[in-house]
Amino acid sequence: MKKLCHSASLFFLCLMIGAAVGAFCHFEFNWDFLNYHFYNPWAFLNGRLNYDVVPASVNTFFNPLPDLPLYFLIRNFNHFPAFIYGVQGLWFGVLLFVFIKLSRLLFYRDTKTDYAKTILAAALASTGQATFFQIGASTNEIPVAAFAMTSFYFLIKWILNGDLQNWKKFLFLGIFFGIGLGLKPTIISYCIASGIGLILMHRHLKRPALFVSAYFFGGIFGYLISNGYFMFRYWELYQNPFFPFLNGVFRSEWFDAFNYTDDRFRPTAANFLYYPLLWFRRPAMISETLGYDYRFPIFYVLLLFSVLKAKALKTAELRWKAYWIFALLCFFAWYFLFCILRYAVILEMLAAIPISAAAVNAFMKIEERGVSVILRCSFWGILCGIFLITPVHAVPWSRNDAERYVDIEIPAELPEKFLLKLYGFPTAGIIPVWAEKHELRALGYRHFNALYMKGSDFVDRGRFRKMRDAAERENKAPVVLVHRVPMGKNGAKVLAEVDLSGFSCRLLKNNLDPLLKVCFPEK
Repeated sequence: MKKLCHSASLFFLCLMIGAAVGAFCHFEFNWDFLNYHFYNPWAFLNGRLNYDVVPASVNTFFNPLPDLPLYFLIRNFNHFPAFIYGVQGLWFGVLLFVFIKLSRLLFYRDTKTDYAKTILAAALASTGQATFFQIGASTNEIPVAAFAMTSFYFLIKWILNGDLQNWKKFLFLGIFFGIGLGLKPTIISYCIASGIGLILMHRHLKRPALFVSAYFFGGIFGYLISNGYFMFRYWELYQNPFFPFLNGVFRSEWFDAFNYTDDRFRPTAANFLYYPLLWFRRPAMISETLGYDYRFPIFYVLLLFSVLKAKALKTAELRWKAYWIFALLCFFAWYFLFCILRYAVILEMLAAIPISAAAVNAFMKIEERGVSVILRCSFWGILCGIFLITPVHAVPWSRNDAERYVDIEIPAELPEKFLLKLYGFPTAGIIPVWAEKHELRALGYRHFNALYMKGSDFVDRGRFRKMRDAAERENKAPVVLVHRVPMGKNGAKVLAEVDLSGFSCRLLKNNLDPLLKVCFPEK
């Protein structure tokens, strides 16, 4: 009973920390929010799929379910942004609680040293650039990380304690992880790591074939729970249940026959082995914004040492063997598939465990004195200090300090009914706001995903182009244009192809993107 109360108190404390950070910091990734996190749940609830023509480019087809809670919060509490960010921050509280439970599982002795390691690990895990700057944000990386972290905690716990092993538990855990994967596929690297890790740890399972199979099929079932409806809809509409992904396999005529992926930050064949070491000099190589978080290069070095000491890993205590196997698999799966900092919340938190252990162990020997002891303590002390102040010296993706969570102007010049042409992105987030008082249909133009789509644009190909052209021909309502002020070569190319003759343009007042312009017919 005492242990239960302790866990409940800890859980409540973690929730309060998450809510406080979210409410105070107002971190947001405005680009993605304006592009699809606000539009997608509204479109889902209002049946806009294939009525609006790809207004958010490839993101139009992402699962809207994880965005529904935030959407309803905005609809009901838009004038109280701190409250919304606080509620969103609760997800981090859940993630932090599970991480602390995992740390206690590894630092299992009830000693002051182990408590110090746990506290330091929690602090380091909370202050990584990927983690801290997404607390309370709409990116959904923190919520799905909570699914993944919970699964890792129970997998390691059950591996350590054979008496807890039951095929139904592995089935349920697979379902839990699968639901998270269906909500946002960016945790697929951790899903792969958990499956392979469980296979590698099969000697420590009472019935390995049954447990691994239960976990695997549970994962499929969980994925279908959270994403099955959309798979059915996309098969029905586009003949590809994962549309637009895996189109090299399904070859839907709505998209090119290649497997879309975001490979902007992935290593090349030439620098695959030493790419993380380059992050010491240029940490922003794996992020859309400037970053100065060096825990990834350090963690990579630690992982390399663990590989080089494979024999030592074989004789290591079971709990640490399980940790390093899962950590290695998580890192290299993420490294190979994405190498995008925002998707690395789990990795940042896992990296905190060995770093905190090494730091506390070094300081426990400070009474021995000697130059080597002083150097080790200085090294780990300075390193942990640099990590802990990452939120101060790194740059957030963005933040929103407006008086309303969504504050987008509804121009008085808008007709009662009109056709909305969107050039460049992010722009789709204005649709739910304008549709409150006006009847409109939105068409996407020249989003220019040339970085990922082989030089062409998503809405200028296949049947989407035919649908858009038909909507233009059949339209009898006035036309309103929205575009972004061009940035870089791609932005300039988009604007150069926009025919603004006969239109009068001005900046659109909003709290999400100061570069948006709205254009009305001069007549």
